[in-house]
Amino acid sequence: MMVLKDLLHLLYTAHNSYQTLHIRWQYHYTSDGINSLMKRWANQQPIGSFTYIPTASSPQQAQIDYELWRTQNVWRVDYSQLNNQEEKYIQVTKPNERWSYDTQRKKLITNNRQFVSPDSSIHIQYSGAFGRRLHEFQLLDPSFLLATHHFEVEHDTQYVGRPVHVIKATYQRHAEMLHEPFFWATADEYQLLVDREYGILLRYAALIDDTEMAVTETQQVAFNNQIDSSIFSLGIVISE
Repeated sequence: MMVLKDLLHLLYTAHNSYQTLHIRWQYHYTSDGINSLMKRWANQQPIGSFTYIPTASSPQQAQIDYELWRTQNVWRVDYSQLNNQEEKYIQVTKPNERWSYDTQRKKLITNNRQFVSPDSSIHIQYSGAFGRRLHEFQLLDPSFLLATHHFEVEHDTQYVGRPVHVIKATYQRHAEMLHEPFFWATADEYQLLVDREYGILLRYAALIDDTEMAVTETQQVAFNNQIDSSIFSLGIVISE
């Protein structure tokens, strides 16, 4: 079984451990589950502080589907919500150029002020700050957990065709949680499935009373396969 210091190194280096990546994953939760996490987070705040709790009103399961392609300096992510598959968003990020495209509203945001759309029906907005950053997809860069959580290696298994370490993580109270504190600083424990070769999280879940409140789980993943550069083309993005 893996020793703890090797696990910490694996998590720390995960974000740059591969040449290319193609991954599909899903984030899902029920309103009861996410509300339980939110209330716990609110109760942790100092007495007298103002805390807004953005509760989920629907009892149905919420689900967001993601697909991401990444080479060393270029990446693209597509995402859409359950029951609203026509509302799909696509973001492409290159070293000096970024696009974010709303396929339903045909709205394109870009930092490239020289860009002229080949399709007059597309509304263009120019902005220097928009969209997601790669480190915000926490399954791809779990290094932020090293300063705030305690880890126990439970066993090894297989998941989506990959060898993984099954890890129990617990939040160290009063540690400063920089990423989504209502999720990562509230549950009794977190179950992580860590890819044994590349260190990314192929699945993670927040548990209260042994029940999963919210889950991110990979459906398909491929490392170091050739990715067609056209997938990052704006013309391809607009035509989808």
